[in-house]
Amino acid sequence: MLSTCSGCRWRNVFPRDYSRETVKCVRALVVLEKCCVSRCADETCRADEFTCANGICIQQRWVCDHDEDCGDGSDEKCPTSTCQPQAEFTCADGSCVTSRWRCDNDPDCPDGSDEQGCPVSNKTVSRCLPREFECSDRMTCIHQSWVCDGDRDCPDGSDEHTEDCRNKTCRPDQFQCRNRACILGRLYCSGQPECSDGSDEVDCPTHSPACDKKTHFDCGGGVCVPLALVCDKKQDCPNWEDEPRDLCGINECAVKNGGCSQICVDTPASYYCECMTGYKLMDNHTCDDVNECETPGSCSQECINEKGTFKCQCVNGYARDPRDHTRCKPMEGHASLLFARRHDIRKISLDHHEMTAIVNNTKSATALDFVFRTGMIFWSDVSDQKIYK
Repeated sequence: MLSTCSGCRWRNVFPRDYSRETVKCVRALVVLEKCCVSRCADETCRADEFTCANGICIQQRWVCDHDEDCGDGSDEKCPTSTCQPQAEFTCADGSCVTSRWRCDNDPDCPDGSDEQGCPVSNKTVSRCLPREFECSDRMTCIHQSWVCDGDRDCPDGSDEHTEDCRNKTCRPDQFQCRNRACILGRLYCSGQPECSDGSDEVDCPTHSPACDKKTHFDCGGGVCVPLALVCDKKQDCPNWEDEPRDLCGINECAVKNGGCSQICVDTPASYYCECMTGYKLMDNHTCDDVNECETPGSCSQECINEKGTFKCQCVNGYARDPRDHTRCKPMEGHASLLFARRHDIRKISLDHHEMTAIVNNTKSATALDFVFRTGMIFWSDVSDQKIYK
């Protein structure tokens, strides 16, 4: 997300040699680096914007919202505010939150004081369905069958850290670690420990690595020697396998191309076949066309496979990017990214990286959808357990 210094608004993201200043404007989605103030010092922010001390322009409504957006903290150097008596709750640190967020089992004050002194309730309200597991972040729900399956599905991995995992018998397609945890069976002896105690990599059978026929000769028994040592009348393999009298000095590629359908490569004591770009070796001799269109992402829209290559095309209203012919760009308008940020919904332009707020004062907006035809935005709120538009 790097661009040149074309103004001191959100589109200013500068070279990596500047000191990194994390701006919590997108909660680990957008990270801005230090603004090139000297180059942008003469630019003036709009009337509805706030000028940060480092020259960046942000929306005025983001000032004093207890969320650092400038990157230098200048938007949060605010006088002590007084909360509205009926509509807002005053946190212990002096910040304000909506009164309806008080005692809703979801800390909203930075110090969690909105959940202190609340009536004690023995009933824990879960946002998840009966057949779902609630992760420890109290926001993420996963299917109950995913718990203790050896695969971390919760953001914090709490679905694999429960007491149930220690007393559980693993499925036939799983491997049970010595600490009673379960992992996917295919991860057993994968060369990378998956069990927390490393028991999945204990007593694994050893596999002799195959020699690279392009650079080495296979002596057998897992012994490989460089091709330069083959047919040099010196013993390098344990039983002189690298000095076969009937194969040294013979060019197999000279006779019918060694049986290769495209490229034959001769070696001191053997040969191998290769394929041209856009083709793959089906067996040891035959090459066939590679269908690049089967690889996701080869083209951003339409993909046409051809012998040895492929072409990308765009649908009506789009044109191929001159810098990357596999990508399509709209001929009119600008692409934007909509994202939920819990307490608001924002839009960032993908061409000049300018950010604006679309919906403010949401409780816990976690997912959204956009209807292009009507321009309507729908989002779900896990705290209110409702869908809004």
